[in-house]
Amino acid sequence: MLRSKTIPARLGRVGLAAVVAAAGSITLFSGVSNAAPLTYTAAQNTGPAATTTYVIQVTGSGFANAAGVSLVQATTGVQFSTTCGANSTTTPGTNATTFNVISATRLAVTTPSLTLVGTSTAFKVCVYDSTSPFVLLGSATYTIYAAPAITAAMSPASGPAFGGNTVAITGTGFTSTSKVTIAGVAATNVKVTGTTSITASAPAHAASATAAQVVVTTQGGPNPTPGTATFDDYTYKSAVTVSPAFGVAGTVLDVKGVGFNSLDFVSASKAAVFLVSDIAYNPLISGGVKTHPETGTCGSVQVLSDTELVCAIPTVAAATYTITVVSDNVVSGQLVTGYTQSVVSSGATFTWGPF
Repeated sequence: MLRSKTIPARLGRVGLAAVVAAAGSITLFSGVSNAAPLTYTAAQNTGPAATTTYVIQVTGSGFANAAGVSLVQATTGVQFSTTCGANSTTTPGTNATTFNVISATRLAVTTPSLTLVGTSTAFKVCVYDSTSPFVLLGSATYTIYAAPAITAAMSPASGPAFGGNTVAITGTGFTSTSKVTIAGVAATNVKVTGTTSITASAPAHAASATAAQVVVTTQGGPNPTPGTATFDDYTYKSAVTVSPAFGVAGTVLDVKGVGFNSLDFVSASKAAVFLVSDIAYNPLISGGVKTHPETGTCGSVQVLSDTELVCAIPTVAAATYTITVVSDNVVSGQLVTGYTQSVVSSGATFTWGPF
C-alpha cells in the first residue's frame, strides 16, 4: 500500500519559485503581469513638436500573438508621457493620434501634438497591453525639437548659377544635423555654429529672376516657407567664370556656367560669347546701334555640357575684357522673349596680352 507524503510548505514555495523563474513571468488572475517593462526602439526617434501627422515606428516584441491579433490596448494603448504609468489609467499621458500594429515586433505610430520646453524635450512612447487594467508592456524614447527659423536675409542674397559660393544663414533652432536646400537642391559643406548660424555652399541652378527658397531642416522639421520678409530668398544670377585669365588670339577659353545646352551657337544671330570692354554689354538700340556693344566675339564655340563650353579668343586690342554669354547677338536681342545674358562678375575677366 502506498503511503502519502506531506510536502513541507517551505519546499512548496521553493518549487513554485522555480516554476516562475523558468517561465520568466507569471500572470495573476487580475491580468497583471509581473514581467518588467521592455525597452523598445523608436525609428525616427526625433521629430517636430505640435504636429499630429508625424509618423514614427516602434520596434520591440509582444505587440501581437502568433495569429497576428493585436495585444496592444485598442484606444489608449500608445501614449506619450515624460514618465510611463504602471498602466494606462494611473498616470495617463497623451494618446497617439493613431497607431497600427504591423506585426509582433513593429508599431506604426502617428505622434500627437506635444508641448516643447526649451529647444528639445524627451518623451516616453508608452505601450500598454490589451488586458484590463492595461499593463505597461514597455517604452521607447522620442525627443521633440523646435522648428528652425530664418530670421535675416541671406548673405549674399544672390549668386552665380554655377553655384559653389558660400551662403551665410542666420536664424534660430539650428542643430548639428541641419540640412540646407536651395530651390530644392541640397547645399554642400554645411557648417553649423551654435543654434543661430549656418554656412553652406550653394548648389548649381539655372538663373532666374524669381527668387529660390532656402530651406533649413532639423529634427524639428523645416523652417516655415516662405519666410518672414522673404528672408529665405536667394536669387541665381546668370554668371560665368573663365580660364585662363590671360591670353592672345587663338587662346582656348574655358567658360563655365549653367544653361549652355539650351543655347544655339550654330545659327546666325543667335547665342554668342562676347568680349566686352570696361562695362556690361548692352544690346539696347541707341541711334541704331548697340548702347554698349562687344569688342570681339569668341570663335569656334563648342558646348561640352550644360555647365561648360570652350571657344577661341579673337584678335582684339590689348586690354581687360568681361566675357559675356548671350542667347541672341542681334541689336534688338534684349527685347526678345527669353533673352539671357550673363552678368558681370570678377570670375568673367579676361586680359588680352602675352602675359
